[in-house]
Amino acid sequence: MSTATFERATTIQASEEEHSVIEAVQSFLASQLAKSTKLVGQDGQTILLSAALYEVLRQAALVLVQDEAVAIVPVHKLLTTNDAADILNISRPSLIQILERGELPYMMVGTHRRIRFGDLLSYKEARDARRRAALDRLVEQSEELGLYDRT
Repeated sequence: MSTATFERATTIQASEEEHSVIEAVQSFLASQLAKSTKLVGQDGQTILLSAALYEVLRQAALVLVQDEAVAIVPVHKLLTTNDAADILNISRPSLIQILERGELPYMMVGTHRRIRFGDLLSYKEARDARRRAALDRLVEQSEELGLYDRT
């Protein structure tokens, strides 16, 4: 497996003029199978998309069609504590507490803490799963006590 090297995150936002094209691409990708999708160049040259590249394009088109920006960030990229805190939507001091408790790995670069983007995503996914599970338990308890009605 090969990996590309990026120096920084690349953020892409579609212009208003591109919106209809992106909608068509997103709809097309959603209706295709990853194993059979090809790119065709202006000269007629075709190339079969790998499943990974197909998925990147599909997800990027889905986000762009919703008028959101897409950031392409390699998982090995090191983030500052400010950037990591922003991604988690918490304060920097709260992030420092998480790091000091050992809940999220980090490394020191000189006197500064740096968090690997892939580690941050793993932490965020686990945190979000714990939150969803806790909310599900609350709903169950509320239903058992007759305090919550799903209708």
